[in-house]
Amino acid sequence: MRNLTKNHFLAIVGFLFSLLIGIHAYVFWPVSTSQKQRAAVLLESMDYYFVTDGNDTLFFSSIDTIQGLTRLSFSLEDRVNRSLDVGFFVSRSGKIYASKDAFYSPYDSVFFYSKGDSILEKSNAYVLSKYQVLEKQIKELDYYVKTHMHDDDGFEEMKSLYAECLAKLDYLKIMSKTIERFTQASTILKWQRNQKVSAYYSPEGSRRRYVCGPMVYKKNRTETQLLEKSLPVNAISIINPLFRVLDLRVKTDSLTQDSVSSELLRYVGKLKGKTFEYSGEIQSNMPNGMGICVYDNGCVSQGIWRDGLLHGSGWFKDVDDAVYSGDWEEGYLMGGSAVYPDGSTYNGAFWDNKIFDGAGERFYADGSIYYGSWADGMRQDFGMYVAADGTVQCGSWKDDKFEGERLLYTADRVYGIDIARYQHLNRNRRACNISWKYLRIKSLGTRSEKRISGIVSYPISFVYIKATEGATVLNRYFKSDYQQARIRGIHVGAYHFFSSAPVEEQLAWFFKNTIYKKGDLPPVLDLEPTDSYINNRWGSDEVMFEQVLKWLKAVEAKYGVKPLLYVNQMFIKNHLSKASEEVQSYDLWVARYGEFKPYSHMIYWQISPDGKVSGIQSDVDINVFNGSKERFEEYLKTFN
Repeated sequence: MRNLTKNHFLAIVGFLFSLLIGIHAYVFWPVSTSQKQRAAVLLESMDYYFVTDGNDTLFFSSIDTIQGLTRLSFSLEDRVNRSLDVGFFVSRSGKIYASKDAFYSPYDSVFFYSKGDSILEKSNAYVLSKYQVLEKQIKELDYYVKTHMHDDDGFEEMKSLYAECLAKLDYLKIMSKTIERFTQASTILKWQRNQKVSAYYSPEGSRRRYVCGPMVYKKNRTETQLLEKSLPVNAISIINPLFRVLDLRVKTDSLTQDSVSSELLRYVGKLKGKTFEYSGEIQSNMPNGMGICVYDNGCVSQGIWRDGLLHGSGWFKDVDDAVYSGDWEEGYLMGGSAVYPDGSTYNGAFWDNKIFDGAGERFYADGSIYYGSWADGMRQDFGMYVAADGTVQCGSWKDDKFEGERLLYTADRVYGIDIARYQHLNRNRRACNISWKYLRIKSLGTRSEKRISGIVSYPISFVYIKATEGATVLNRYFKSDYQQARIRGIHVGAYHFFSSAPVEEQLAWFFKNTIYKKGDLPPVLDLEPTDSYINNRWGSDEVMFEQVLKWLKAVEAKYGVKPLLYVNQMFIKNHLSKASEEVQSYDLWVARYGEFKPYSHMIYWQISPDGKVSGIQSDVDINVFNGSKERFEEYLKTFN
């Protein structure tokens, strides 16, 4: 009996010893490289957020201090956040362990219910600010479309942009109302993060996607489960309790070149360098396939890799939190988009990853928009820009500065001239008559190059005639020219050259010597003093504009029509901004003798001082009405 007991004891001790050895081997025996490669799997999370009241739903990507809910939309499209991480199988049923912070989100239902009201208020404020900017832009785009011709460069594109902005305005209006309703019904709102998890397994080089269940966050790890409930072919599970995701890591000096392996097998793992850690598919000790690289300075690269460089679709976040995404070739972004922390974006071609180069569209943080060409990060050649204040600039750009519009002169435009005593002199400065029945524009002048279609032989649709200057100068040809213009069916108007003489005397002189009949073009005040003249005669812009306003208001009161201001581009730049809003409310006739049209709201543009007109021997100022023939007819009706 004692021998039996002893044998049993020895057997038990042996069993326990064997068990201890097995456990020791199980726990402490190293996992081989082959086992690691066969157990490792690449995880992908595609998630988005939404808030709903049961009727309407708003989707968004994240939250920030500027926009509130970022990339807010009624549709899910492009609102999905896609990220990658590495895990490994821990059971034959396809359970996967990943690091504890894999795909972690700081936003959950508790966060939204405590912060939801303030987030919605911030979001609505942001939407309303965009709405207000868009209203200004639409107003100016409407003006642009009404005052330009189909042949003008960019006209059709601007019409399309105008239509897009109108649709966007309606969209923002609906969104603002929805957010307001959500704010009022915050207690019944449902906030949710939706997440779709996939696993990619590719130890044999052919990647296959497996659908997973939701991520479950534990104290020291994250778990998910293949819905197929079984391991992929050739996969194994590692149940060693001491094994961690970090054990899939291999130290390396470089992503692109280390001790290059001849191993052609593609597997999932981690590459750890001094300043980075890559997680994803690996081949020849380099990133090859899907993966993500996180750098110590906060930068992140994610996408398709080839030999250690992004090559295919992917994205990169820099140290300033700007995100560049699109198509990459050997580490260079060829085309795609950029999203900046201030909410501004860019879509188009790149050079050297971050520099806009080629065709692209830029949406600035203040609401400004630019569509067109870029070179070395600057607007270059042809482009269309609509500023936040509504300013529209469509034409040529050089080194990020607008040079002007590229107009095409055709017979479809409305042309006119302005004349004075000078047009009654021949080349020898001797008096001669104007042959009114032969009047026709033969040249638009040579002061600048112009884009002209066909032969210049344009009828004269309107003429402005100088009547008076100051308080004493009279154009003795005014009345006869006025009568001849009306006889020939040419729309006519009178202008006065402004001086520093007392404004009351100038008005009396103008009223005495001019003619204005119903249907005539509005009278014009010709204002073109030099800087020294302003300083010496009036002392300041403000005093000058006080006198100008008296003239304008008196003429408007007498004739019942609002007169125009004739100024040149330099005067607009240096002085007109100092005028009162009331002065600036008057329509302009702008002189600028260049190919490019200045940005101003104006009725006429004087394009040259050296035009040629049959029937007039001297040079003539050539003017263009700012709009189509149809708009000119509508303009004329306002004076009948």
